[in-house]
Amino acid sequence: KSVGDVPAYLTSLDRESRFRRRLPVTTDCGRRTGCTSEDASLLKEGSDAGPVDHTSLSPPFTSRMRLRHDAAQLAHLQRKLEDDGAVALMTTMPGVPLPQATSLDVVEGTLLEYNKLVQKYGEPSRAMLAAPTLYDAGLVDRLELDGDDWQAIKHWYNRVAYVSDAMEYVTGAMVKGGPQFAKAEEDFARDGVAVIDGLLTEDMLSALITFSLDSTVFYQNKPGYLVARLEGGFGAGELGYMVEELKRKLPETICSHNLKGLRIVKDDDGGGGEELQSRDYAVTVSVWLTPDSSREPGEDGGGLVVYLAEPQWTEADFGTYYGKAKARKAVREDGRKVEVAYKQNRAVVYKSSLASEAQGEGG
Repeated sequence: KSVGDVPAYLTSLDRESRFRRRLPVTTDCGRRTGCTSEDASLLKEGSDAGPVDHTSLSPPFTSRMRLRHDAAQLAHLQRKLEDDGAVALMTTMPGVPLPQATSLDVVEGTLLEYNKLVQKYGEPSRAMLAAPTLYDAGLVDRLELDGDDWQAIKHWYNRVAYVSDAMEYVTGAMVKGGPQFAKAEEDFARDGVAVIDGLLTEDMLSALITFSLDSTVFYQNKPGYLVARLEGGFGAGELGYMVEELKRKLPETICSHNLKGLRIVKDDDGGGGEELQSRDYAVTVSVWLTPDSSREPGEDGGGLVVYLAEPQWTEADFGTYYGKAKARKAVREDGRKVEVAYKQNRAVVYKSSLASEAQGEGG
């Protein structure tokens, strides 16, 4: 299908999905107040998180980590194509159409070009490895491709070339039931932070992992990690239904709030994860997907630290290096925090205004 207008394309995907699943647009959370939510798949127009305008002649800034990620994902898609031919690339994108060739030809040729760039620009420099924080390391890792290099990969870079449909086949529940939700509501009301183990059903967890491995929707370069967002192709309408299920499980915590954003994060191998941040939302729900078995023996970090100090900042304060450093100093001097260790399918529900960072981020 044509995805020249990405938000319109995702909206059409969502409508088709609603028809197949026979699900309503709004859902009652089960509270006595009859709280309902608006359509959870709202898309933000004009976002900078979506695909690059390929009609531009100027190469975008990228990173060594991003090149390695795209090369690894291309190799993964190549294996899927060779095994069962299950990947069908979309052939019409904004700006530049994909080459007129089979999906396997496109993937193999593009992977060759990416591997050349990975070899050319190399692994992280000594300066990056010696950087005091993940934020500093990301600044060192940033690079701008020259014209020839950009021409070699611009048909693929930041393109919705493939979006997995794995989540469309989750026909049952997406969120598990159980007594842990009542305890989570109590913990959140008391501390502003709650932990829920085994949040997602096995089918939904597997579908999210497949989607993350296969889908070419990770456009945002951050220091040490990449981000995919709803408006850039992450999840279409299916994740909206997951959110509605979660609202019914946590009526006192999130039922009265409309969905403002969905995103998925991929950390670089050995990366520390997200830097210190705070958001101008009400509640954030973070879920870890990577299997515990994928972690190296003795590997630490990867969890989340939520600081309980009353916020004296806004989300905008975290947009500058010095603002972030000032907030980090304040919350660490206060000392009150909740540290949550990494575990697959563990969720952390917390007030978005509280400062948080990846465990072991340092600095």
